[in-house]
Amino acid sequence: MTASVILLSNARMPFPSLALVCLTFAVAAAQEVSYFSQVLPAGQTLAERSFAGSFVREDIAHGYVFGGQGGDGNVLNDLWDFDMLSKSWKKVTPLLVSGQTPSARAEHAMVEWGTSSAVVFGGRTDTTLLNDFWSLTFPSTPSLPPTWRRQIPTGGLPSPRKGMQFCGVPNKQIFLMFGGVLQNGLVASNGFFITEAFNWSPLTLANQSSLPALAYGSLTLIENRYLVLFGGAGSNGLLNDHVYIASASDWLLAVSSGLQPPALHFKFAHASNAANAAPSARMHHIALPVEDSLVIFGGQANNGAGTNSIIDDLWALDLEVMVWTRFLGGSTKPIARAGASPLLWKQNGTLALVGGMQQALPTSSDTQILSTSNMQFQTLTASGAGPSARHSSVSQMIAGFIFLLGGFGDNALSDIWQFNTVDSTWAQMSTPAGVSMPATAYSASIRFGGHILFTAGLSSSGVSGQLLAYHPNSNSLASAGAPLSPLINHTMSLLETSGKQQYRWGGYTGKSDVVVFGGILAGSPQAALWVNEITLMQAGGRDAADKMAVFDGVLDFVETSANMPVMAQITVSMWMQATVFDSSYQGMLSLGGANQGLKVSRCATLNTVCFTTHGTSNLQLRGSKNINDGLWHHITVVLDSSSKKLYVDGVLDGTVAYTYNSGLTTLLGSGSMKLSVGLNPDFSDTFFRGYVDDVKVWNTALSASQIASDMFATQPPQSASLQLWLNFNSDSSGASMWSDSSSNGRHVTAGGTQLNSRPGLSSST
Repeated sequence: MTASVILLSNARMPFPSLALVCLTFAVAAAQEVSYFSQVLPAGQTLAERSFAGSFVREDIAHGYVFGGQGGDGNVLNDLWDFDMLSKSWKKVTPLLVSGQTPSARAEHAMVEWGTSSAVVFGGRTDTTLLNDFWSLTFPSTPSLPPTWRRQIPTGGLPSPRKGMQFCGVPNKQIFLMFGGVLQNGLVASNGFFITEAFNWSPLTLANQSSLPALAYGSLTLIENRYLVLFGGAGSNGLLNDHVYIASASDWLLAVSSGLQPPALHFKFAHASNAANAAPSARMHHIALPVEDSLVIFGGQANNGAGTNSIIDDLWALDLEVMVWTRFLGGSTKPIARAGASPLLWKQNGTLALVGGMQQALPTSSDTQILSTSNMQFQTLTASGAGPSARHSSVSQMIAGFIFLLGGFGDNALSDIWQFNTVDSTWAQMSTPAGVSMPATAYSASIRFGGHILFTAGLSSSGVSGQLLAYHPNSNSLASAGAPLSPLINHTMSLLETSGKQQYRWGGYTGKSDVVVFGGILAGSPQAALWVNEITLMQAGGRDAADKMAVFDGVLDFVETSANMPVMAQITVSMWMQATVFDSSYQGMLSLGGANQGLKVSRCATLNTVCFTTHGTSNLQLRGSKNINDGLWHHITVVLDSSSKKLYVDGVLDGTVAYTYNSGLTTLLGSGSMKLSVGLNPDFSDTFFRGYVDDVKVWNTALSASQIASDMFATQPPQSASLQLWLNFNSDSSGASMWSDSSSNGRHVTAGGTQLNSRPGLSSST
């Protein structure tokens, strides 16, 4: 990842406001280093400030800063223009409508509005909070000044507030805002959004009760796919380090089309790195979207107390694998700051940090910048024995580890190495399970979820077009599709077509298309494009030619439309493949609501299955087989009159005796429980991420031989006892239901009839 930042400072007192700080940082995950060098901005001198509003006009590469708190503690209402190319400041005097101009303020919201405007809401003066709403419109001629206009929406405005979490949508007239501090000092828990008509609407949240009230944190839209809440101060006054993520694609599509948007579901995300490290709790930090990652810098920690509460650390959260990476500063590391205002020019990855408050005693004025065209690198000293000298290897980074496959030394190589970017250590991987690892060099590769997809390339026996997928978590290698032409030195990428649901917060369908361009074929350069279908999920489901359900881990689940019957004995089975385990007790299947009935879930934060039966002794039966390995697994749980059993892939993975607790005649109650797939109601935010097929329920205890026979059977045994069979092949009545293929008609609805929560369907593998 590469990004640029520009930073100027002019500090004079403890906790001073800083003037423009311009720094460009280039970050390389393996080295975990950021470099800074000093430059001087041209033009007029911007006065020091913090908590100002800011935005960038991508079309002309100019950033704008409005208001903020000055170095003397008073709020400002001046407007400044920063040329991102020449790195120069100019004060702007806007035109006014009816002589009105926004009052001086700080801690307000300001975002780009479409392509040539901005909007400003709320904030604080020296004495009170504000809720006025302004637009700043730029003429088509860049040399002419913009115009301030106060907007009076017909539907009213949110109550006065400061320190909101907010963001805009690139090239759209859409603005989202959440939380903030109200006039009575309380922290708000509600949200709002506005569109081109300048009318405010409540931001409907699916899990309002589990999302904390926040102020001084960040709300960041990344790749128009995710909304990410990070940090901030809660209603108890304490800072937090929580990350909450909502899938934004459907919401943005509805709003852009003028439709009522679905509820946003912010899910608490468990994120750390290989050393179990993550950013500390903070507020007043900078949060930026850089490709598919969230980058944060600085802020105020230690709950705002102490002589070292202003911080200067730099982190990036990879949203594909939910892993944090920290980047360490060089000798010219910028001064720690909080409440700075960012100007991010996405087109060339340049960020200017404007102002902010500093905790240290006075330092000299500085401006620091690194151009990515002449960036320098340090030599990293790794510990342990590493790979031999080579070139033209396959190399991809997953979850904080760099994986190196093959390459060319004295000849083509077939070894696999892992580099830990946290402690800088090499380790050689053992021979992978599955197909044989060929010697490979001059091949192409891409990362696809938790897999590394690559072509075999050059080996000692010639050039191969074999297409392979390596899964580091399980150290397994599999064929990923039909062979390509025997190419070397070619390119490879994924084709995202509208007919395939490819990526929803880390979840992939089983099939997609890989595109290969150019390369060398039989000694001749090529200019052709090849498209090939790939399959990255291992075979294992019974019905390999039909459909399966795809759960995105955000809000997807299904439940039966009718209650299940009373059952003194029960067998439940399903095929499943986990994309990512990212929450404790992530739910696969539930019979009954919270703290009742039967649950099949992840075991706490482990990679095994947990079979829970409420109302019994030995509440949990924990398995030992790893099911978070990128492969399909067949899960069966059995409850008879005296024992509970767990089978994984037809093999017993645990058993325990149990007794019913006093007063409970049957575990599964009086026939008032529904069956759900994709969540665990015992815990909040435990939606499943992955694939599910062939969910079956019997009202009898199947034997081990019956379970093994049913795994791949065309029709399940004990059909007279079969109470439910969900194969996700056909709708029963419309887009929200799938048929129960048993004779009982207990069809399922998506997300409790929430159509936006319907899991996707894909061909089974």
